[in-house]
Amino acid sequence: MTLLRLRPVGPKAARFLASTAFLCGIMGPVGSGKTITCAQKVLRIGARQKPVRNAHGVLVRHAKVVVVGATYPIIDANLLPSWFRVVPEDKGFSWDAPREHRFQRVLRKDPETGRVTEILDMIVVFRAIGDKTVEEALRGSECTAAWLYEMDTLPAAVVEYMSGRVGRYSQFDASSVIDPQIIGDFNAPDVDNYCYETFVERTMDEETEKAMRDVLGGQAVVEFFQQPPAIDKDGNVNPNAENLSNLPRGYYERQYLLNKTKKNYLDRMLRNRFVPVQHGQPVYGDEFDMDEHIAAEPLRADPTRKLIVGLDAGLTPAAVICQRDSLGKLRVLSELVVIAAPDQMIGKAGPTRFGQALRAFLAEHYPHHYQPATSGRLRRGGMGHNGGPELDDLEEERIRFICDPAGQDGTDKSGNEESWLEIVQAVIGYRLRPARSNRLHVRLEAVRIALMARGGFEMSPTCKTLRKGFLSGYHYQRTAVGDGVGKFSLEPNKNQFSHVHDALQYASMDDETVVAQILGKSARSSKSRQRGRVDLGSDYFSGAR
Repeated sequence: MTLLRLRPVGPKAARFLASTAFLCGIMGPVGSGKTITCAQKVLRIGARQKPVRNAHGVLVRHAKVVVVGATYPIIDANLLPSWFRVVPEDKGFSWDAPREHRFQRVLRKDPETGRVTEILDMIVVFRAIGDKTVEEALRGSECTAAWLYEMDTLPAAVVEYMSGRVGRYSQFDASSVIDPQIIGDFNAPDVDNYCYETFVERTMDEETEKAMRDVLGGQAVVEFFQQPPAIDKDGNVNPNAENLSNLPRGYYERQYLLNKTKKNYLDRMLRNRFVPVQHGQPVYGDEFDMDEHIAAEPLRADPTRKLIVGLDAGLTPAAVICQRDSLGKLRVLSELVVIAAPDQMIGKAGPTRFGQALRAFLAEHYPHHYQPATSGRLRRGGMGHNGGPELDDLEEERIRFICDPAGQDGTDKSGNEESWLEIVQAVIGYRLRPARSNRLHVRLEAVRIALMARGGFEMSPTCKTLRKGFLSGYHYQRTAVGDGVGKFSLEPNKNQFSHVHDALQYASMDDETVVAQILGKSARSSKSRQRGRVDLGSDYFSGAR
């Protein structure tokens, strides 16, 4: 078989190839060169191992990599043809189960004599999970590294199991193993897949990740490389897609034409987007784009700009902390979600507990804007007209709280004399202003305006609940009707994602220009109507500030 002569796949694939992270994943469209890149990475891993000198004075680098696939038919039909373009089949391959490839490669020769001075001695084992448990299928798989082929199709337990197997192969001593790795390739799965949780949500907490880095001697723990989409929203081939130079003419065009009515396929296989589990219709649909709207690094607050805190009331409350930059971009900095566990009393997620959590969160992360010990002090020994502490105008230029209007009435009191709004503002020491409107179309449009504006929306990758809600969790539920066809509900489904999205909507409506645009009014006339009004708090719908 002729060895594959590849042109460079692309910059994302190159970064994946060079990564030494313990858990390293690459996600791309079909045809983006993931399999070939992983095969090349297997050789690179082997070539990085610590060498030993044999009896002939040649440096030998020993390595063993276990490649895990779902079934042997998938390995044989899809994986091995690509592998054999990198390492020929006639070089020590055995078709017995598990498949095994033993080979050597010359790494270096003496430039003057041509004598071999360094070689790679490698074993690559191909194992299938099949109908066995992960432990049954992979028992005894001590290795230098592991490659999880089509990782999203494998059980989540394979990562846990192989974490105890990599780094254990050495014919001499453990110190000869350099940077043990688990690498994985996959097409974009749905957001409930463990690959999404592992690489995007990064469910490993900071303390555990730091401890892992220490254990690994400074080696990065998790790195994720998402290749560019193959097509754009209109079906045009993306000129920045990777591996285009290695694909036949019309490769992506024909796939789009044959599947243009199959949104799920286009999103996963060509647009390289995580897709929602099909429980309903996402509220924002294609208006939200992970590549465009999620920042590469956590966003930091601008100390010169006002902090906007949107709050959703109720027994599963939420807060979203935002800012607008000088050009009006909505920057979503962080989220605070309090959800009662199934075995807890509902009251444990009530306004007092939430207020305490919000106060601690803001004091820790936004000390420049929020100083509860001083900023929340009562002025003139009394309360404001709406039951909240009166504050200097300067205080609200630093931070402003916009809440669910329902929080000021009796709908969320649960038998208490004080409203949700009154309790929370007493705990945090700041006044809560009801949002300008609680009408659904106004709230949604306030967010859509930011999403659809060029450079109008940016969200920190730490906002995991918001992100998952944008992708699928915040959706219109499909309901059955008499003819069996079904239709979508008129309002978003109330679930663990709806509360934090409501909070985002309230924060988005702090910009009076946006609200005026939605309601068909000019910001100037809105301001003029506010002059001379007394702020009675609960009369906030009239335009008072």
